[in-house]
Amino acid sequence: MNASITARDLFEQQQERLALRWLAGQEGASRVLESVETNARRPSLAGYLNIIYPNKVQILGTEELSWLDGLDSRLRWETIERLMQYRPLALVISKNQSCPEDLREAAEESQTPLWSSPKRGHELLNHLQYHLARSLAPRVTLHGVFMEIYSIGVLITGESGSGKSELALELVTRGHRLVADDAPEFTQIAPDVLDGSCPELLQGPAGIARPWRAQHPPDVRRHRGEAE
Repeated sequence: MNASITARDLFEQQQERLALRWLAGQEGASRVLESVETNARRPSLAGYLNIIYPNKVQILGTEELSWLDGLDSRLRWETIERLMQYRPLALVISKNQSCPEDLREAAEESQTPLWSSPKRGHELLNHLQYHLARSLAPRVTLHGVFMEIYSIGVLITGESGSGKSELALELVTRGHRLVADDAPEFTQIAPDVLDGSCPELLQGPAGIARPWRAQHPPDVRRHRGEAE
C-alpha cells in the first residue's frame, strides 16, 4: 500500500510548529498526495511558486506575491487559474502577508487549501519538505525484534519460537534498548539511510514509543533465574 497524506493531515501535523491559519479552500481538506506521485518527473514536494514545474505544496513569499502584482490583470488571472488547475496539495503564504483577494477567491472556488504562516519562506520550505519526505517515504513492516545495541540498530529475526524474545530480554538486562517487538517498521528516509521505529499501534498511550520493559513488563528475576 502506498503512503499518502491529505491536506488536513499536513495542516494538523504542522499547525502548531508553523502557526498555520487556514484562509480558504477548506472543502479541499481531503485532497491527497500519494507517494507514487513523488516519482513524477520534476515537481518537488514543497517549493516556492513554480508555474512550469509546479510543486506539490506551493510557497508564496514576498518575491512571489510581488511578481504576481507586476502582471497585467489578464495574465495575472491566467497564472492564478493555471496554478489552481495543477491541483497542489496546498498553497502557503509566508510571513503573514496579506492574501490577495483574487487568490483567495480562486482557492475557494477550486477547493484548493490556502494557508498563511508567520514563518519565513525558507523555514516553511525546510519543515514542509522534510515532513512530506518522511511521511511519503517507502516503508515496510518486518517480523522480528528491533534493538539498539551500542547505538547501532540490530534486527533479530528467526522463526516463531526460535528464541528472539529471550535473546532480546537478555540484551535488555545488559543495558541495551528495545525499539520495537514483533513488528518493527522501517522507513527509507534517504537513499542509504533506514529509520526503524515502533508502529503506532504498539506505542505507549501517550503516542510515544516506550522501551520494551514498559510495554511488556517482564519478571526479569524469574526469566534470568530460568536462564541461569
